[in-house]
Amino acid sequence: LHLTKRILEMQRLAQRFTYEGQESAAESVDRLYAEVIQDVDALLRTAQTMTTLQVNEIRVHLETYYRTFQQARGERQRRSRLVAIELREQAAQLETSIAERFLGGDANTSSAYQLRVMRLLNTILQVEKNAYRYFDKLDSVYIDQARDNFRQAEALLRELDTPDSHHDHLAQSLTALETYRSLFLEAVQRTRGYLYLVNVVMAAEANEIRYQARSIAARLNAEMQGIEEDIATSLRQVISSLVIAAVV
Repeated sequence: LHLTKRILEMQRLAQRFTYEGQESAAESVDRLYAEVIQDVDALLRTAQTMTTLQVNEIRVHLETYYRTFQQARGERQRRSRLVAIELREQAAQLETSIAERFLGGDANTSSAYQLRVMRLLNTILQVEKNAYRYFDKLDSVYIDQARDNFRQAEALLRELDTPDSHHDHLAQSLTALETYRSLFLEAVQRTRGYLYLVNVVMAAEANEIRYQARSIAARLNAEMQGIEEDIATSLRQVISSLVIAAVV
């Protein structure tokens, strides 16, 4: 029963980290995992053969669960940095550099050319809008829309390559756009990988651990009840013998 409670508490804290990102919860998982493994090993030293098989099953699933949790922890941390910092910084740098290179200084000042630049900047804003819609709603339709926006932005950027434009500006902007696209796709992959680890692997291991722990608890309770019934039966027999002896 004590082991089951600790396992359930560890899983509760793991869920808190996966949903809220609380690092203190992850550190508590580390501590509880070490304690649970000690409990499991102690139980293995005293368990009967049939129970030992189940305890070994728990240990294997615990190790897989904790290893997967550490993977999910790393995925979440990297994803959080990508979404909260790197993507926003890259988008801002890209927009600023395009405005400076193609609208400022000695850039082409014709209205048609400037209109193309503004369309490009608007398309880059649409990339950011659809990207964060995906991270908020986890609907893959926004991934497709963001990819379309990236393709449109690249095409619009290449249209700015005119005979009187600076070709190095175009090359630098294309590189920056590709970096932005790579960061977005990495964030998408990290998100999907994280969700798979949490919702599939960890969930399956957690269910198996709980099943085995409860099975052991039920077996031990049944054994304890049997022992208590044997003791009660023995006491009744002793009392009966004493009564008979007293009567005789």
